[in-house]
Amino acid sequence: MGNETPKDGQWPSDASEQGYIQGRRAALIGMARHFIHELGDLQSSMPFLNWYAEREEIVACLRRICEAHGDNDWPDELRLVDVLEKHLERHLQDKEGST
Repeated sequence: MGNETPKDGQWPSDASEQGYIQGRRAALIGMARHFIHELGDLQSSMPFLNWYAEREEIVACLRRICEAHGDNDWPDELRLVDVLEKHLERHLQDKEGST
């Protein structure tokens, strides 16, 4: 198990692995949204379901923004305010100060 090698003899690149993970998450978010919609009236008694799906979309969006303007050295579970302050805002402030 732990000594398996890929069929073509090459391991996937970090970028393709990240793309796979993001694609899988997007598919799971879509499925979660479908299930939430199917729950109908249960939505009002379970608002956390909407928030969970929305948070996943926010994390995906922050990953794109941080890739372009900050850093992606943070786990998906990190508090959103920490992502904004430590992994985006700091970099934007550094860029402002250097111009």
